[in-house]
Parts: sequence; C-alpha cells; structure tokens
Amino acid sequence: VAAILALTRCGVIRIGVFNPQHFRRVFIVAAVFQAKLVLDMSALVLVNIPMYGILKSSTTPFVMLLDYMLRARVPASRVQMAVWV
Repeated sequence: VAAILALTRCGVIRIGVFNPQHFRRVFIVAAVFQAKLVLDMSALVLVNIPMYGILKSSTTPFVMLLDYMLRARVPASRVQMAVWV
C-alpha cells in the first residue's frame, strides 16, 4: 500500500475512480485464490509432498481437458505448449 501511495504521489501511476463492480469481480477472484491456498496447505496433511507435487502439476491439463469436453474450447497453441511441455 505504501508503494502504491508513493508511486501515485510521484505521478508514476494514476488511480482511477472506485468502481464497485470491478471491486466485486476482483474480490471474488482474490477470495477464491486465498481459499485455494488454504485448501492446498491442508491437503498436505492427507498426502505426502511428492504426491502433492504431482497432483498440483496435473491440475492444469485436467482442467484444459474438462474445458474441451464440456464446452468444446481449445486454448491457444502457445498456452497448450506451455502446459504440455
């Protein structure tokens, strides 16, 4: 927060008018991300660390496959290359 205030006062960045709709959208994404972090850390109690690493790294390909099966959406080739490599 201090860095944002300092950059604003120096004129490096400009903060726009508060928009409740944008705040709600960003808040929901941030809250879900925080919940995911808590669940990830609690999952370490149930599985060992190597298994946790495998599960975590296989999540993105699994979601891409589900997205293709349910909505027939295919990510861009650059995204696919980054995931599959």
